[in-house]
Amino acid sequence: MSRHQIPRHARKRLTIAAIAATALIGSGVTVGVMGIASAGEENQAASEQCVSKDQNGEQQSNLPQSGDQQDDQMDNGQMGDQNGDDQNGGDQNGGDQAQCVGPFPEDFVDINSVEPNVVEPQAAEGASTGVFTEDCGNNENKHQNTDNIVIAPGKVNGAEHLHDYVGNLDTTFESTDDSLAAGQTTCANGDQSTFFWPILRNRSADDGFDAATAKDQNNIGEPVLPAQVADPRHDLFESGSGLSSEGRASMPKVMQVQGWVRASLNVKIEFRGNAQSQVVAMPRFLRLFSGDAKTITNGLGNARPTYTCTGMEDRVTDKYPLCAEGSNVLSIHDYPGCWDGQNVDSENHRDHLAFADENSGACPEGTVAIPQLRVTLAYGDDLNNVAQGFAVDGFNTEEHDPASDHAGAINVMSDDLMQQVVGTINGGMQN
Repeated sequence: MSRHQIPRHARKRLTIAAIAATALIGSGVTVGVMGIASAGEENQAASEQCVSKDQNGEQQSNLPQSGDQQDDQMDNGQMGDQNGDDQNGGDQNGGDQAQCVGPFPEDFVDINSVEPNVVEPQAAEGASTGVFTEDCGNNENKHQNTDNIVIAPGKVNGAEHLHDYVGNLDTTFESTDDSLAAGQTTCANGDQSTFFWPILRNRSADDGFDAATAKDQNNIGEPVLPAQVADPRHDLFESGSGLSSEGRASMPKVMQVQGWVRASLNVKIEFRGNAQSQVVAMPRFLRLFSGDAKTITNGLGNARPTYTCTGMEDRVTDKYPLCAEGSNVLSIHDYPGCWDGQNVDSENHRDHLAFADENSGACPEGTVAIPQLRVTLAYGDDLNNVAQGFAVDGFNTEEHDPASDHAGAINVMSDDLMQQVVGTINGGMQN
């Protein structure tokens, strides 16, 4: 049974068992009381960060307790109600207060233990096979806020966690179509679209709730921006191994390898075609969303596995990947590529769009193919080698579950630029 289907009070008991247990996940990766140790000297350890809180909401400990300590608390009735259903007549902040903020040992996976699972539909006659790529930077100016202009427009702190942005610099909860159309952009080609996703944070044993802001109170740790990474598919890598120190030192700072331009496209924005048909232009101000920020609350129906490692892109997972030495964490957000042909938004902010069939690539009946947006985020060694693991920002109900990763966008391209995108994709070209 998925953890997303287990009642929260039961998950607390499972968490205790998981922390106390030691299990071999895959080659060179061990999960234990103090965390997760991955293969490779530089990868070191990624451990669970479990911060208990006393009945006043204050930090008690920022490290997992031993199994005996937690069993004693369970027997003495100190766990559950003080942070859960019965305190002060119910939950806090609109949700059942978790005993720990997560992530948990079961939220991590050795990428080598994930079977190849990426399906690329075979292109039919008349398919659109081109790719249009944009460089919008990697949020060097740190445009961040806790709003969600797609799912919670007009609501301050609608996300309750921190988002990174590239593209339109106007993007806040107050943004309108008019303000976005007048906004400045980080995109080199002038695209005024906005693209956003929750930040990742390095976690350490020193993290505590007192370091979090009032708007982002359950998200702790050091924010990490996407960063320049090495690509293990390059010929400087030995087959099946990581990049040598000599190879890393000799690698040019800007190098194009199989479509990846390092140093500029740490956030890689692509618009792709459809395996069965040509694409039509996206309407301006189309709202797009991928994934679900509340997968523990809502289940996995809208979840999209996003994580992988460089050199292992034939497999994706909804867990935090432990990458081998010389390989780095990637987060790949695929957006729906089929449109109802009429609406730029819908009541639930999803129904005006659909995903193409995973096997055939065909759009559902009643929809048409549009340029399919993919945003790939590459994280460098500052994330990959962190001693205490990493976690995605999220709502206080979601325990930093990796399956809650998500991303949003609003198309604000000019008509001329959108026609250039459509022409590139339908013509089978790559810009």
